[in-house]
Amino acid sequence: MLEVAALSVQADRQALYDAAVADRLGGRPAAAVPKLQQVLAAQADDVDARLNLGLALLALDRMDEAAAAFRDVIAQAPGYTDAYLGLARVEQRRGNLAAARLHAAEALRRAPRNQEALALAIALQARPMW
Repeated sequence: MLEVAALSVQADRQALYDAAVADRLGGRPAAAVPKLQQVLAAQADDVDARLNLGLALLALDRMDEAAAAFRDVIAQAPGYTDAYLGLARVEQRRGNLAAARLHAAEALRRAPRNQEALALAIALQARPMW
């Protein structure tokens, strides 16, 4: 019986996560945030949920919270390229292009064929430092 209950909780968490991602990708980041927070309350080490939370917060211009989410992802999964891209975008929006370039370069170092990382690195190099 406990196994059935555990499967139900897992299915509910997955459904909530899927709904949150659909909200984020559908241009509804404000709707995604509380869902992702619920997922993380149930399973704090879910790096995919934390990354999506960072992306939703970034879309809402909540830079400090987004940066914290991306750093948490990197602490748990150092190879998660999308977290470095998220940090690069945070720093880009903050106007800290030197830090943005460093994060984009790290993403590209970890995934040399990642088109998003390559495009961001090139775009950041083309922008003046001032």
